[in-house]
Amino acid sequence: MRPSAGTKSKLGKVAGFELLENSFDDIRGKLTRLLSSRARVEEEPNGEVGTSSSQVRMKDPHRVKAKGRARRVKGQKEKAAEGHKRRCSECRKTDHDRRSCPKLVSG
Repeated sequence: MRPSAGTKSKLGKVAGFELLENSFDDIRGKLTRLLSSRARVEEEPNGEVGTSSSQVRMKDPHRVKAKGRARRVKGQKEKAAEGHKRRCSECRKTDHDRRSCPKLVSG
């Protein structure tokens, strides 16, 4: 007699669950051993506190360039010109330009 499709899926689920449970137990055991090895703290002869295993020294991570477009560095002349307002080339006033100058429109 052949097992039905429902029975196959139940067997597959049980087998998958057991596989996951075994993997989880294996990972939990490895983590427990790792944490217990780091938790053992002894006092060294020079009075410093350290771990029983060789100490792992971690270096600072490498610095990376910032993402995005680089900005151009402005020169002294450009910085001085930033505060300058435009003027009309006819009457030298700052509230308009030559195209809308009242002196040229009226005259």
